[in-house]
Amino acid sequence: MKFCKIISCLSVGAILALSGGILFGLRGTIFSSIINGNFKLSPDSSLYPTWENLPPLTTKIYFFNVTNAAAVEKRGAKPMLVEVGPYVYEERHKKTKVVWNNDNFTVTYQNVRSYFFDRSASVGPEEDIITTLNAPAAIANGIGATMSEGLRPGLSAALLIMGEQLFVKRSVRELVTVGYKDPLLTDTQWLPKSVVPVKMDKFGYFYPRNGTDWYDGVYNMYTGVDDVQKLGQVVRWNYTDHFAYSGNCGKVRGYGDALSPGQYNPTLDLNQEADLCRPLTLEYVESGNVPGMGMKGSRYEMSPNYFANKTVNPDNACYTSPKTKEVRSGVLDISACKWGAPLFMSQPHFYQADPFFVAQVGGGLKPDKKKHETFIWLDRDSGVPMSLVVRLQVNFLIEKLPSILLFKDITTTYFPTVWFEVGMKVEGSMKTEVWLLVNMQTILLSVGIALFVIGLVLLVGVAYVYRKNLLPKLLVARKPSESESANPILNENLLSDSEPQSQREHVAQPPDEIVN
Repeated sequence: MKFCKIISCLSVGAILALSGGILFGLRGTIFSSIINGNFKLSPDSSLYPTWENLPPLTTKIYFFNVTNAAAVEKRGAKPMLVEVGPYVYEERHKKTKVVWNNDNFTVTYQNVRSYFFDRSASVGPEEDIITTLNAPAAIANGIGATMSEGLRPGLSAALLIMGEQLFVKRSVRELVTVGYKDPLLTDTQWLPKSVVPVKMDKFGYFYPRNGTDWYDGVYNMYTGVDDVQKLGQVVRWNYTDHFAYSGNCGKVRGYGDALSPGQYNPTLDLNQEADLCRPLTLEYVESGNVPGMGMKGSRYEMSPNYFANKTVNPDNACYTSPKTKEVRSGVLDISACKWGAPLFMSQPHFYQADPFFVAQVGGGLKPDKKKHETFIWLDRDSGVPMSLVVRLQVNFLIEKLPSILLFKDITTTYFPTVWFEVGMKVEGSMKTEVWLLVNMQTILLSVGIALFVIGLVLLVGVAYVYRKNLLPKLLVARKPSESESANPILNENLLSDSEPQSQREHVAQPPDEIVN
């Protein structure tokens, strides 16, 4: 019975030690199998529901309220700005018009964004009134700047007849989601597209995209079915692989709401952004503990090179149109993909930009890394993002145009109007899933070591018990009975069975004197 228990314990110990050794040695292979099995996009994959309906994002809007609008318009004063915000919205994304292209392992889709105001997290209600630069008037200024001098008086008269204003007072709700009417929009619907490329009935920063599927464009990206390393990579945007800018700057790249595993490059291209007509490119900074997450990750940030001009960063030369002049570092001219509108994107408060941009404003701008940087924390092995914050600012270039009455007294300014922050952090059950995925190799390593040690201890323990207690009992001779004692043959057999070989040989050897 005891012998059977020993065999059972030895078997269990061997199995545990072997299992631990396998987990320890093959943890990388096991992790890769998990990634390859789950990080592929198809209608029935585990990844599809999360990709189709992204977890809600948090969007914060900050406006620059102009406190000296009359002085800016009539005397060319520097604008005095007061930041007002945040006005917080829950942003939801849903994929629509999804088409699976099995011949090249891609999926084509469009994205619907919807915004829902969160009063409890906001600084005030959507009815708050903001004094701001009138975007349609700023666009008219850009049109006038490209006109020949002879045509400008006609534009000046048209703006005067329509009663166009350089500054307006509008509610947050009008400025963000529902839009507001403006004569330049309503009274020019009859003009051909050659004059007015885009017909809009109202203007609002999120008005054209709120609840629509056309604004973000048509994406075509890899599903990762044939190669998990391709997952999420955008192949085409709006049916082309090259858009807006020349050379490499116009190459469509980045990811479509899914990152592939193995993000080990020093740079990371995120979504192909409709607001920028280029992907967000971030640079690797460090690896360490993710704040508030209880897990380790790698941090990427937007560097000054992203919005740098070609003098500072030659790779950005192709973002400058041959028809436009080079601007100072810190802003990106996106007029090429915004129908010629004088729009320039930057980081909030011109963070990491040339000091010129802050100096052109009379007050209200204070660049701050913690408040205005863009970054992402992710697990480089799996590509899973843990925390993401994107912060961008909208600026209009308004130029002094003496022959147009509305613009004859202003000072040429890169005018900031609004900046927004889009944030994401994994929470709830998803946080647990991400934690398990991020720590999977460590878990496999720990379990492997634990099983190996337990198995080894069990084997050594059983061997020790066997050696110390059971083996001596087996070797000790059984006490002979009376009948066995009277029988020298039996005694000799018992002796031979119980005594060591050397002792038996000694007993069997005749005395030396007899031999002699």
